[in-house]
Amino acid sequence: MKISNAIIYLFLLSPNLTHAAAIWPTLNDDWVAVTINKGAGYYGDISQDESPTSVDMVGNDTTPMLFWHYQDNGTVDQSDDQIQFRLRIDDEANNPQYAWQIVFDTDTDAGIDYVLELDYSGNPDKICFTSTIIGGEGIDETIADVTFDTDNPIWTTENVIAYSRFITTGDGINLGKAGSEDFYVDIAMDWNTFSTATNIGLTDTFRFGASTSATDQSINKDVPQGLDPSDPVASIFGDSVVPLPEPSSVSLLALGFCGLAMRRKR
Repeated sequence: MKISNAIIYLFLLSPNLTHAAAIWPTLNDDWVAVTINKGAGYYGDISQDESPTSVDMVGNDTTPMLFWHYQDNGTVDQSDDQIQFRLRIDDEANNPQYAWQIVFDTDTDAGIDYVLELDYSGNPDKICFTSTIIGGEGIDETIADVTFDTDNPIWTTENVIAYSRFITTGDGINLGKAGSEDFYVDIAMDWNTFSTATNIGLTDTFRFGASTSATDQSINKDVPQGLDPSDPVASIFGDSVVPLPEPSSVSLLALGFCGLAMRRKR
């Protein structure tokens, strides 16, 4: 029986589809810091410019604020791979009622096309990947105008522990005002779901940025780079990235066996 492409697409985008839990990098050095101005500086924000401290994003020219990582889990295809994001914040989420957001420009139109957010603002808590209703592409539209289509998610899960975490940075640096050390919030999702929805392949470029909010439907707390919600949406993004990972040892081994088999056939 031949399965149509439409059925495959709907299967991949099923909001309740269960994927493997996140496997986080073991080393901080495995995370790639997001830059601005073609690598001239790190993506960051003014410290202590938002409250509560758990939604205050922090980072500067020497201490990156936003990171990403392509998690290749060792198979020869991308079926179990993940794309992961890390945001530096002043404090962990104590009694949270907020959302931490990764926003994407996937078609170079300067607007927000999708959002991946860890949402503690509603009941139940969840992680949601969805598109925008208003993305800020219009010439007069601002960050404050952006609206996320959270009623129709592309992918969502209430298993927030499996796909997100709050951890101390481990670098002893305190850019905020809470405690003695900043925190990271990490958020992950399945690569195939992201790729199918956005049409972004492993060699395609896209841009992303970060924000925080008191609601899952918009951006109304911290915005990066010392921006104001009344600023244009295009200013929220960092430099473009390409998700192509380094070849895993398993993949290289498989290629080696393939080459050996071809040699024996000659």
